[in-house]
Amino acid sequence: MHNVVFKDMLSTSDHVLQDVVITELGTIEKPWVVTVSLRDGTGHPDATLSGTLNVSSAGGWFNFTDLAISHMGNGYILDFNVTYPPEAVNFTLESTAFDLPGRPIAVNAVNAVTEVARDASFTLTLNLKDSSTGETISDIAWRVSQEYLS
Repeated sequence: MHNVVFKDMLSTSDHVLQDVVITELGTIEKPWVVTVSLRDGTGHPDATLSGTLNVSSAGGWFNFTDLAISHMGNGYILDFNVTYPPEAVNFTLESTAFDLPGRPIAVNAVNAVTEVARDASFTLTLNLKDSSTGETISDIAWRVSQEYLS
């Protein structure tokens, strides 16, 4: 999960207050919106970012709670840009570069056969699951090498 918060430096006559959270960005009807994107040229060249990519402010926070990157890779950078209101589009933030290791995968037999006669044909269906979440991985085409598709 990535949390984005806008902070400001406020100054008084002889003190500077740093890291003061600005809790009201826009109005309830028209809150500020931040959009996140993968920076071109970082990570895997075929990677895509999915999830909720446009988030409205709530108490000064922009919570991106369901982002996912399609491919493992190194040196990914996320760019956060204010996209509403139009007057604030020059406010931007970037993440530090990060690496995304391979997904821990387990093989699961869906319809395992318990008895097979010698020299008989049988069907076995396997699926891949994320070992961390238990989620079945349905789109694996990007991981298949071209030599196996020929």
